[in-house]
Amino acid sequence: MLHYLYHSQPPFIAGITCAKSVAFLLGLLVFVVLSFFEPEISLVKRLALLFWYPTIAGVAAATNALDLTTFKPFCWRWWQRTVLIGAWLNLVVVLFTSDTMQNFSMVVLLSFGQLTSPFWFVMDGAMIGFIAGYTSNKAQQRTQRRNS
Repeated sequence: MLHYLYHSQPPFIAGITCAKSVAFLLGLLVFVVLSFFEPEISLVKRLALLFWYPTIAGVAAATNALDLTTFKPFCWRWWQRTVLIGAWLNLVVVLFTSDTMQNFSMVVLLSFGQLTSPFWFVMDGAMIGFIAGYTSNKAQQRTQRRNS
């Protein structure tokens, strides 16, 4: 059934779907592993992280629509756009929840000086953006080749 849904969608939608699926699996991993690092963390915060990764992936993969337009004033490649979008979205989250992120990074990184900065989560968003962009780009290329 998933195979049918994937191949019945346009390449752009199939790319976003693949990117969000991979990001959901990464979010599920974080959801499970987070309870081992910080047992006191609430279920709501763990669920927020679980659903935040597919949100980053969806927005980052949707920027691949810029490849379909003829107006390209900046001519950014997919990996530049998706990394920037992922980093930007996590930067906004860190700015709103810096105290919570600071406490979490101190627990996970064992209080090693500058490594406890909550802004390391910006790099996490950049990595999720890159993974989403790569997955989306490969899914779009495979679907476009198959349709040609």
